[in-house]
Amino acid sequence: MKKAISFYCIILTLICQVFALVAPVNAAGNANSFYFSDAKFDYTLGKDTEGVSTLKVKETLTAEFPSTNQNHGITRYIPYTNQGGKNVTLKNLDSLKVSRNGQPENIAKTERENGCFAIYLGNENEYVHGTQTYILEYEFKNVITDFSDFQELYWDTNGTGWSQRFERLTATLHLDNSVKAALKSETWCYVGYHGAKGQDRCEMVKKSDMELTFSTTNLAAGENLTFVAQFAPETFVVVHEYNYLLVILAVILSIGAFFAIFGTYRYWLKKAKAKYLYRKNLFLTPQYQPMKDLTVAEAAKVAIKTTKPSYVATLLEMAIAGKVTLKQAEPTKTLKKDTWIVIVNNVAGLTPAQKYVLEILNGGTAVKDGMEIAVKKHTASSHLQSLTRLYASSSGDRLVEKGFLTKNTSKTSSAATVAVAIVIALCACFAPAILSFGAVILGEMGAFAGDLVGSAFLIPYLVALVLATIVITCVFAARSSKYSTYTEKGLDADNYLEGLKLYIKMAEKDRLKFLQSVKGAPKDDKGIVKLYEKLLPYACLFGLEDSWMGTLNRYYQMDPAYQPGWYYGHSIITISAFNSINHSLSTTIASSTSYSSSSSGGGGGGFSGGGGGGGW
Repeated sequence: MKKAISFYCIILTLICQVFALVAPVNAAGNANSFYFSDAKFDYTLGKDTEGVSTLKVKETLTAEFPSTNQNHGITRYIPYTNQGGKNVTLKNLDSLKVSRNGQPENIAKTERENGCFAIYLGNENEYVHGTQTYILEYEFKNVITDFSDFQELYWDTNGTGWSQRFERLTATLHLDNSVKAALKSETWCYVGYHGAKGQDRCEMVKKSDMELTFSTTNLAAGENLTFVAQFAPETFVVVHEYNYLLVILAVILSIGAFFAIFGTYRYWLKKAKAKYLYRKNLFLTPQYQPMKDLTVAEAAKVAIKTTKPSYVATLLEMAIAGKVTLKQAEPTKTLKKDTWIVIVNNVAGLTPAQKYVLEILNGGTAVKDGMEIAVKKHTASSHLQSLTRLYASSSGDRLVEKGFLTKNTSKTSSAATVAVAIVIALCACFAPAILSFGAVILGEMGAFAGDLVGSAFLIPYLVALVLATIVITCVFAARSSKYSTYTEKGLDADNYLEGLKLYIKMAEKDRLKFLQSVKGAPKDDKGIVKLYEKLLPYACLFGLEDSWMGTLNRYYQMDPAYQPGWYYGHSIITISAFNSINHSLSTTIASSTSYSSSSSGGGGGGFSGGGGGGGW
């Protein structure tokens, strides 16, 4: 028993020693664990000889530090702009004076962070304990916000960024003789976190026509006192200190944007508008059969509206024509999913695009009659990618030969490329040069290139200008590229394809009624099945394959003995089986022709924190 008691005593002693070692470390590690017992903010509002507002500030912050070696001092963040960057209020810290307990205090360093001057007070070789009173004195300029019928001082005191609480806070606004008569009766104050509109925690006292006092108690970390005082209009001169570097850049980019937009518009007028009007005035009628002398790959290329990738549609086109057969292999014990095989029946007469599709499915190797190609993924390679490019270019070349398109078959307008390049080049060339020489040209203003009022308005303007220019030029160029490369025959072909799409989208009863009204159109079920099979590749191209396969499947079920020539399987072709073909072919071609990449990563209407000053 005594041994057990001794053992527990040893364990308890060790635990106490561990806590004795850890507790000071934890306490010292939390540099924010102090508070302010009192904070007094004295403001003197006046104006200089030019009528611009001045605000002299004296902050008296009484901090209560723990007895442990934790803090070297405090850090004060003072914003140097007002109204979201519209007014520059503090260009530098030349007017700053700091003391602690009546003696000058060391400023360890100053930085600019998040629109504020960060002032680090203290000495790295000295800790502060107990009650410490810091006094900071500095001067703002241009603190007034201008409205149509009044002017306003909307000011935060301590700010909403502190991690410490404030037991008491008092803000006193002194008015010098030049502005006291202009003070209006409208005055408010708000206390709380950012956005808080409550006024019940703020006591406001007007001691005289030259002094207003605002006070509150028990501010939690992140809570702030904001006061608002209104003055007669034109009491102060409000100066917007524009960043002239950005003004110059805005002018240059505006000129560049004008020429870019004007250039693409002229390109549109010259190359494409007449063709656009020709296409627009074509009458659209339903078309019930594929267009002669146009393959489905060429149809995808000549269609003005975007279609689905035509690889699967091209393979279906070959299957319907008997050039290949799509075979569904029966599931096995080891492979329970359906697998598909493309049986090459006859390569004679295949177009280049059709051969390229088969070669892609075959892993990049040429095909011949009787070959069976298992539909499976292949490792992407430059050769397979070159086959996809040849697939597209060969279709374009054939369209030029047939007179559907002119020689320039690119769907990216050179005018758009040039226009967008102008704007980007101006941004890339002039922006760094102007900002680099800004410090030399405008002295200290260069350091505020991202903070002056020019940034508040001109940077959004520049961003909007560049984006608008790119969008507008691309719209003109895209529309130009849609029509400038077309001949009238090509525009007629696009109209025909729209009619074919219209027919495929019609209800079945309307399709049958339409066929009955057309001379030479099939009327019996067998003829309709053959017609619908020919339209299957185009339904796939237009993204209507599900509904079209459902219609075709109903005709197949009317004659169970009928076996489609394009398909061979262990059961009748169904929508799900067709979707399986479609998905297998699409994923196979996509995975075989594209490299993959991965990434990882992880008026009383104001509120507290809405004014100038503040900080933390």
